[in-house]
Formats: sequence, structure tokens, C-alpha cells
Amino acid sequence: MAVAEIRIFVNEFTSMNRFFSYLRDRHSFLYKGFLFLVSLLVIVWFSPQEARFRYDLADLENQSWPYESLKAPFDFAIQKSELELEEEKNNIRNNFMPYFRFDSSIVDESEQRIAYQLDEFNSEERTAFLELVDQAYMKGIRATQNVVDRGPEDEVLLVLDNVAEVKRLGIFITPAEADSFVFSKLNPEFRQRIREKAQITFTANIVYDSATTDNYLHQALENVSQTRGAITTGKTIINKGEIVDSERYHQLLSLQKTYEISQEHGAGTWTMMLGQIFLSALCLFLLFQFLRLFRR
Repeated sequence: MAVAEIRIFVNEFTSMNRFFSYLRDRHSFLYKGFLFLVSLLVIVWFSPQEARFRYDLADLENQSWPYESLKAPFDFAIQKSELELEEEKNNIRNNFMPYFRFDSSIVDESEQRIAYQLDEFNSEERTAFLELVDQAYMKGIRATQNVVDRGPEDEVLLVLDNVAEVKRLGIFITPAEADSFVFSKLNPEFRQRIREKAQITFTANIVYDSATTDNYLHQALENVSQTRGAITTGKTIINKGEIVDSERYHQLLSLQKTYEISQEHGAGTWTMMLGQIFLSALCLFLLFQFLRLFRR
């Protein structure tokens, strides 16, 4: 057992000696290779990693174009300015039709409250009165004021059974009109008794639906197009010496933005890096060869 272990140790020691001898005999070559790789890494690391737009657009608006005539190198969309987008969104907000809903839970609660106040009346009288109350609520009762400041002449979207329909708010009655509708159907004696024994009030069941309105308004704002029109490949954007007016300046900014996005998300970055590695390696190789020949 001991002899076998000694043989293994001798073999390992011999292998290590060979390895160190290999390093000693070729240390000059390995050192040069190490310097080559480190130099290549440093050069590539500090080289620009993205292509820059070749034109400086700062402060060029309303100035003459100092470069050669520019044609579109590729198709690109004209981006809307922040002002245009904000104006469009404000227009949507101002003209957006709010959502209202028919709230059946309010009807149930109101009719239960009214029925509780009619305990002193007989069953026939209670039934007749509650039928009139139900008719008033089926007409739809709106509040005289609402948070979106819509009046009787304004149109809204009424959600009923998950279906939205355009309705003029004025077709629905107010609580006061509902009261008049119900009590006008009663004979004077019955009307007087109810007025004396019950406090009948009507609650609006056509109510503003803020959740639905906010949801659809948000979708409408999100769907606002960020672009208007497009420039096709080869189309002249501006000629040398022409004034960079607002429209041309906007087209140039759109070209710059599209170019930068294509560089970020395309294969251009990797292609540039591979090109930098190749060219840097070639230059270093030629430099090393020159130094090698010069030393001779």
C-alpha cells in the first residue's frame, strides 16, 4: 500500500515539474499573450459602446441647416410633441362622456324604507302606493347636482344590465318630480294621510359611476397615438441652408429618436462590439509584429 502511494506521489510530482517546466520555457510567449489580451480588453472597454446620431440638433430650431442635404435613411414615424400630446389628452378629458348607472340596490333600500313607514295603512293601500313608488324609480331618478357637473341637456352613457347607452340626463326625473308624480296619483284624502303619517323621500338611482368612467377614460388616454404621419425612405427632410422650422425640427427629432431606439434594441450594439474587438486585435497584432521585427 505504501509503495503504491509513493508511486502516485512521484507521478504527481513529475507532472507538476513538467507543468512548471512548460511555463518556464514559454513564459515569454505567455506573458506577451497576457499583455495582448489585457490591452485588447482595455481598448474595447473604453471604446464607445453605441453609435451616436451624427447630427447635433441642439439649438437648431429656426436656424439654417449647416449640414449636407438630409434624406430619410429609413422609414420612421413622426413623433408628436409633448404639447401636442397634452392638448389631445385634454381634449379627450373635456369631451369624454361620463358613465352613469341604474342602481337597483338604491331602489330596493328606498322601497323597504318607505314600506316600513306604511305599517299603519292596510295592505291594499300599501301595495298601491309602493307600485307608484316603483314606477317613479323605473323612470329613473337623477340628482339635481353631480360631481361631473352634468346638467339636464348633457348626454351621458347609462349602464344598464352591462350595456351602455347614450342618454340625455334630462329624460330622468328629479326627486322632487318623483314626489309629485307619486302623490299626484293619489286621492286627496289618502295623500293627506300619508303626508301626515310618513316622511316619504326619494333617492337618486341614476348615479355617477366613477370606477367605470375612470377606467374607460384611462384606456382612451392610453390609446392616444404617439405619432402623426410618417417619412418614407429616401424622402428629403431638409436641404443644406434651409431654415429648420418647427415642423422640420420635429421631423429631425423623430429621426434621432427612432435611430437611437433602433440602436438600443437592434443587433447594432453587438455588431459594433465585434467590430471593435476585431479591429483592436488587428491593430495590436500589427503593433506586436512591428515591435518584434524592430527588436531584431
